[in-house]
Amino acid sequence: MRFKHTILCIAFLLFSIPVFSQTGKITGVVKDKKTGETLIGSTIVIEGTKLGAKSDAEGYYTILNVPPGAFTIRASMIGYAS
Repeated sequence: MRFKHTILCIAFLLFSIPVFSQTGKITGVVKDKKTGETLIGSTIVIEGTKLGAKSDAEGYYTILNVPPGAFTIRASMIGYAS
């Protein structure tokens, strides 16, 4: 009987871990400041992490699995300042 309770406790702990490990996402669009034209293929990174993305054909990007907190995001593209 004690073995069943141990198994149930372990199962409960394993399935409750995802509840506490919450992550989010950052989405946006990269545009030229002067013309408002979207910038295709820009590299967007969260400074101090290995997280990042490339902007798509419409300038949009999504970075997934972002931990909670405040971050600095930097976009770069050849021919533009960061």
